[in-house]
Amino acid sequence: MSEDVPIALMIFNRPDLTETIMEQLAKVKPPILYVIADGARNEEELTKCTRAREIALNPTWSCKVVPFLRDHNVGMVKQFKEGLDFVFNEHESLIFMEDDHFLSPSFYQFSCELLERHRENSEIVHINLTNYHPKFTLDLNSDYFLSSHFSVWGFATWKRVWKTYNVSMPEWKTVDRKKFFRPYFSNKNIIKGMIKMFDLHCDNKDPWTYDYQWLFNCMYIGGLSITPKINMCTNIGFSRDDATHNKAANPFYNKVKDMIFPINHPIKMIHDKNFDELVAKLMCPTVLCRIKNKLKGYLHF
Repeated sequence: MSEDVPIALMIFNRPDLTETIMEQLAKVKPPILYVIADGARNEEELTKCTRAREIALNPTWSCKVVPFLRDHNVGMVKQFKEGLDFVFNEHESLIFMEDDHFLSPSFYQFSCELLERHRENSEIVHINLTNYHPKFTLDLNSDYFLSSHFSVWGFATWKRVWKTYNVSMPEWKTVDRKKFFRPYFSNKNIIKGMIKMFDLHCDNKDPWTYDYQWLFNCMYIGGLSITPKINMCTNIGFSRDDATHNKAANPFYNKVKDMIFPINHPIKMIHDKNFDELVAKLMCPTVLCRIKNKLKGYLHF
């Protein structure tokens, strides 16, 4: 690696989850840890926020810890954008995660190797740690492939991509929508859902999430994601009273597994559209209207 790859860990008011992910990171011992923490919204929340920070800022392994902490609450989207801006001021790449991501210990080596290998490849803009349907890809000869799905449940990316990210996504107003989706999806339900979310977040002064904007950005610049053939990250923050959006059970839960090294790189990078269509059906089943309100809060593409 040309540089040590930092972890950008975003936490808030869940010390138990913060402790769990710090235990996961201790197995890997990343050399640089950025702690991105928004401020408490009220006095009652302050105790939990303070405890979560204490845990994250005091890792059990030797590493450089860089805090990006708020004295007041600015909201998840602004904290995400400005927090990663802060990290990318010093680094060319990073690995992002939130406190409710449960990771395979192999995620760091996998991410670092592919960040270096594909750093100049403009076609690749995002590295997933989540595989929504690992049973479909277990028989692949290589350990990763290209996909249209950009999961924020643990991902790695480069400054060259981040500098194109705009939370307001103004380009959505003028794109040819048929041409825009053609290289990515043919599933009408998932396209319909994306259009609804892109319409909602375009020029939204108070967005409730950051991932649809990231998805749009990756597609707008014509990029694809690397997805591992095994699942290396899952979200354990569902079905909690303190969940921001994920109140129901995780519909895309898969156990995490370890990658076997050395990585078996594909001879030719191929966009696996069959995988993409299968995942699209999982995310947007035929009876969309009946469940779309339930899914709205926790779909991550």
